[in-house]
Amino acid sequence: MHFQSQAEYVHYHSPEQRAMRSARAESERLSVVRNAQVLFNDGDIAGARQVLFEGGISDDGVGEYLRLWRD
Repeated sequence: MHFQSQAEYVHYHSPEQRAMRSARAESERLSVVRNAQVLFNDGDIAGARQVLFEGGISDDGVGEYLRLWRD
């Protein structure tokens, strides 16, 4: 990432900005998981797997979600 000034760098790495980015990422992850779970519950396992992969969930994470939802 390229910053035009030290102030931009400091702002980007401030605790408030980090918290905002973390909250946004968590919200996006939850949305991906919810969408995948709807597909899973509708019987579209491959679709659920694809949504999780496209959402940036690791192979291990995808496997864990699928195992969790099967139980």
